[in-house]
Amino acid sequence: MKKNFYQLNTKVDKDYYLHINFMNNSHIILNHELHEMYANADNMEVLKIKNQMLYNSLVEHGFVIDEDFDELSYIEFEKKKSKFDNSLYHIVVNPTLDCNLSCWYCYEKKQKKSAIHNDVIEGIKKNIIVHNERSPFRVLKLSFFGGEPFLQFDAIKNLTDFASDFCEKNKKSFILDFTTNGSLIKRSQLETISHFPCVFQITLDGNRKQHNKIKFTKDRKLDTYQLTVNNIKKNIRNN
Repeated sequence: MKKNFYQLNTKVDKDYYLHINFMNNSHIILNHELHEMYANADNMEVLKIKNQMLYNSLVEHGFVIDEDFDELSYIEFEKKKSKFDNSLYHIVVNPTLDCNLSCWYCYEKKQKKSAIHNDVIEGIKKNIIVHNERSPFRVLKLSFFGGEPFLQFDAIKNLTDFASDFCEKNKKSFILDFTTNGSLIKRSQLETISHFPCVFQITLDGNRKQHNKIKFTKDRKLDTYQLTVNNIKKNIRNN
């Protein structure tokens, strides 16, 4: 057995580390002792003897794999397979083109107080129904982009409630995906979406000083770096 090449870890709290497996998008959180045990392990059989439970968890989540497993070939195969797979229906939704922060590299032109219209929301719902009738899918994925999507969480909730009910009635899997600056995420919102499989893409533009130079509010008084980091930790704790 060996360590999967496509994995990283980062310290997320005083005594905890987040380990991410990019080959299958799984993750585990290890305390300092278990993290050190795994990080310093060169022989997986020795690790198995030291801590069977840790070893089993790492194997289950794909962090530890068979010695002869070719990770790159697997990823290339999955990429090719996805081109011909119609089991996933993926919709990208822009709830708004407005944003609460300013980033010099952003290619989106801000539209203040812009919001997705209700008729567009209803059109998306109809599209999901019609597409499934014409080309049945097994997995529905809704991705929310922007602007900053969490400025319009009511629209997000409207669509996710519908999509969740639709998938439950039609025995389909449902996935949520968010591209966000991470500064507006509230605990109540996380609780609303926590029972769905969720993926968050949150950007940190370097250390605190560098990040706050790039991502700032109008009055430039908010420490957006710390706010974003706190919300990432909140997100992880909410699983």
